[in-house]
Amino acid sequence: MIKNNKDGFTLVELLIVIVIIMILIGLLMPALYGAKKQAKLKQAKVECIGVATAIIGYHADYRKWPVPDVDQEHDDIDYGRDSEAGEGQFDNNVVVDILAGSSHPYLDLGDFKTDANNNILDPWGKQYVIKIDNSYDGQLFPADKYNLIGKGGIPTNSAVVAVWSSGPDKMRGDYSSSNADKKEAVKDNIIVWK
Repeated sequence: MIKNNKDGFTLVELLIVIVIIMILIGLLMPALYGAKKQAKLKQAKVECIGVATAIIGYHADYRKWPVPDVDQEHDDIDYGRDSEAGEGQFDNNVVVDILAGSSHPYLDLGDFKTDANNNILDPWGKQYVIKIDNSYDGQLFPADKYNLIGKGGIPTNSAVVAVWSSGPDKMRGDYSSSNADKKEAVKDNIIVWK
């Protein structure tokens, strides 16, 4: 007499379990991606606040901006080069090195992702852009270019420092442009005014 042994799973049962697991993974992936995107947005906002606060703290202690002496009382300058777009006069390490290298550092670079040149990078790998009122005229720049007017509830005429990230699309954009793509690109920018 042949004994029928049912101690294991059949191939069909295993395939059904695998299909169920794949369906569950498929349902969870969009939620995980959304959570990861939100975490990066929050990280960028917190890092922008940290940089802006460090700049204000440095200015409060030294009564000058953390920029090279040649840039003091000069036109407002973008520190944070976007090599693909050719924008930004200087890398942000010009400011970062002063903030991190002073007698008591205002910025801990261990809290940031950096490149080989000490530029601080946003979660998407682009340099944060730092704009400082070097001219001491109470205005940062033509704020309409990057759609920065009133972001964060602070009017442009009362801010002396702005730090921003290009956001997930990695494009600065130009809100004053007649090109719709350039206008669209600024919508995901993360900005902090101080």
